[in-house]
Amino acid sequence: MKKKLICILCVILAVGAILLSGRAFALWYKEKAETTLFELKDPISVINEEYERAAMCIDYVFDVSDIEKNAGWADYVFVAEVNKVRGVRYSDVWLSERYLHSEPRTEYEITVKQNLKGNLKTDEPITLFKGEGVYLHHKLTNLYQGDMLPDEGHCYLILASAGEDGELYTHGNHGNDYLCPVGELEKSESAKAVIERYTEAVANMDESVRIGERYKSKYEAE
Repeated sequence: MKKKLICILCVILAVGAILLSGRAFALWYKEKAETTLFELKDPISVINEEYERAAMCIDYVFDVSDIEKNAGWADYVFVAEVNKVRGVRYSDVWLSERYLHSEPRTEYEITVKQNLKGNLKTDEPITLFKGEGVYLHHKLTNLYQGDMLPDEGHCYLILASAGEDGELYTHGNHGNDYLCPVGELEKSESAKAVIERYTEAVANMDESVRIGERYKSKYEAE
């Protein structure tokens, strides 16, 4: 009887050790995942075209097809070149029984070419975060229908907000509008048309759609 009790106790202790070690690993992995910049395994063009998109529902507080409202919501509206896709960062990482969950955001190095709203630096590269990207360990993105990740070597019209940390963030398919490849900005008639359209939108913007405090980017020109 005594030996049986000892065996049961050993089993309980072993199970407890496994559970504790599993929890310790989960906490370690969560911290590692949330503090690491992960390189993309595939080019942006492949991710945009071939990766599966997670089924997501979102309700906007205003009509995001109205660019005057978009311009009013944004802290900054500008034309930029994408110099480099640095990688993906993750937040809210947690392990369930079957899946590793995470919220991706893609980190970019960009150069602002023209400010339409706000006054960001144009003489040096700055950082931009897009609040979408590739999930950890899956060929799956949280991109909304019609949304695309900006790619290196191309120019975009970007609407961004400043976070409390001073970083720049853009979200959704209303946050970045494709213009042209780098080097063709001056001669692209379609790019000029988009810039003109957003210039007019800024002039007639509706700022009543913005709820909450506005912050200034740490990349503002002095």
